[in-house]
Amino acid sequence: MFLLAPLQTTPEAQAYVAMVDDQLKALGHITTQTLKFHRDSNQPTEFKLSSVLRDVSDFYHPHTKKLGVVVNQRIETEGITVGFRGEIVQVISNLLLNAVDATPAGGQISVHLYPAPRWLCAARKQCGYCLSVADTGSGIDPQHRARIFEPFFTTKGERGTGLGLWVCAGIVNRIGGSIRVWTTRRPDHSGTCFSVFLPAEKATFVPLRRKYER
Repeated sequence: MFLLAPLQTTPEAQAYVAMVDDQLKALGHITTQTLKFHRDSNQPTEFKLSSVLRDVSDFYHPHTKKLGVVVNQRIETEGITVGFRGEIVQVISNLLLNAVDATPAGGQISVHLYPAPRWLCAARKQCGYCLSVADTGSGIDPQHRARIFEPFFTTKGERGTGLGLWVCAGIVNRIGGSIRVWTTRRPDHSGTCFSVFLPAEKATFVPLRRKYER
């Protein structure tokens, strides 16, 4: 782009080069963040999901307060797990920021961490935790619902890269979890809820019960 820009003499061409340059910078930023969060250490460590949730919420509190959006936390478990903390930071950050973008001033976001119910643990064949992020925004258009986890798909125009939810799904699926979404556009009760199942144990890591049996 540094070599191409001086060669453009028309306003239209210069505007196009500037737009491409902005997109490349945005992609570079998300790539840097993704690499940073994907591997914050060489080995998985034990950490508390509740602590991560509080840290992320506190970090973005000035931003949400400025926008007039209230974030309510409901934490019912410490959520002790084993993995890469930075990856979970990335997941929670993306979900929370998406909810903030979708919520108008005066709206609310609910973040809930709780032990996964027995039926879900049975279905997943492992114990774990559920993390939900729900907003009171306008909901997701039905025609976009099936594509939100696709790379580079975005409804935010030039403000979005379309990589956030794709990265989230990749992280969650890789560690044996799952992510689902519910959304409605009803005028009197619109909103979206993302629910993430995070396993307490992983086949590639030392299970917690074995660790404590030593």
